[in-house]
Amino acid sequence: MTGSGRTNSPIKASVVNLDGSEKVEITFSDLSLIDELAQSNFFDEFVTSFDRLQLFTVPSKTDSTCMGINALLLVVGPTRHRKNFKRNEPYCCNLFTINGSIVKIAFSFSNPEKMIEFYSENL
Repeated sequence: MTGSGRTNSPIKASVVNLDGSEKVEITFSDLSLIDELAQSNFFDEFVTSFDRLQLFTVPSKTDSTCMGINALLLVVGPTRHRKNFKRNEPYCCNLFTINGSIVKIAFSFSNPEKMIEFYSENL
């Protein structure tokens, strides 16, 4: 961990139509973190499991050699032909739940590889 602190910014999710396809948009409005996490982030796919909701974009061609993207490419296949991620643009967002409530949100990045996590105060 390289830093920590509090944010009062809500993190919102909505389904949007972008270029003729449904995407999930995650918005975050804490301007002090805009260099690390873009205000609007779009994901191609949305899958669920018992305690996690996972959103991701997996290009078949990218400028990154990120292990996370390569693993998703092998497991789920590409969600689009090409995408080069900006340094503040995540390729994956995981929402972890306990008893149906979101307790942690984790964003994974590829350029450079890093993770930003947000925890609920209700843990």
